[in-house]
Amino acid sequence: MARGLKGFLSSFFHPARRLLFDHLPKCAGTTVGGYLHSQYPAPAIFQIDGSQPQASVRQFREMSAAKRFRYRLICGHLAHQLLDVVTPDTLALTILREPVDRIISHYYYVRRQPTHYLHRRVMDDDIALEDYASHELSLELSNWYTAHYSGWTIEQVNESPQAALNLAYDTVTERYDIIGFQDALPEAMAAVGLAAGLATSFENAYLNKTAKRDRLSDVSEVARTRIADANSLDIELYERLNALRPRSARLRHTTKSDWSMSALSMS
Repeated sequence: MARGLKGFLSSFFHPARRLLFDHLPKCAGTTVGGYLHSQYPAPAIFQIDGSQPQASVRQFREMSAAKRFRYRLICGHLAHQLLDVVTPDTLALTILREPVDRIISHYYYVRRQPTHYLHRRVMDDDIALEDYASHELSLELSNWYTAHYSGWTIEQVNESPQAALNLAYDTVTERYDIIGFQDALPEAMAAVGLAAGLATSFENAYLNKTAKRDRLSDVSEVARTRIADANSLDIELYERLNALRPRSARLRHTTKSDWSMSALSMS
């Protein structure tokens, strides 16, 4: 309560910098979004409707510039489609998760969520984990990072995979100010707090965490291999971005100003 009140009051007297959070499925987005919502006054938040993200995106894009610029926090699925219509000083944030682990979490989450759009199909067809990513159930399950960040359709990605991968990498490194990794979320959120001038610190309490799921190490090699095969571009993209983490310390985030320094330190 006290923490929330402090953030609420500070948001009026010392407003945080404008921030866009691009939430990818099963990448700690509910946890990050909950924290960010506590740092901005409700009238200044534009939350993309998770059940109808494209409709929300259209709604925001159709607003006048004056109305769009009143918002200080924009977050949700497909927020990347708004990068070109927010104020130039808006910080852009995204969080990534190791791709195979993301799919495993996605699978168990879908199984325990009757309201998820894939639940009925997975349960009725008794789809196993090893078949989940290769069953063409959803665009979210096969090279989603690459399609998402490149802005290409999955058909375009499949036609020119290396070009799509390179475009996705360039987009992440050039258009996002803070790139976080879920396996070290506190460090990423500390960078967000510092860059955006947030009132209170992040508490590492995960929301919407998938319960009763196998750990990555407990998943069969067959399942891990099949998931990896369906997400080979995402794995390469993740590894390329992961390589930009400073080698001298296990710092799990970076900002635009760090990219050139990181690249030079590895050359």
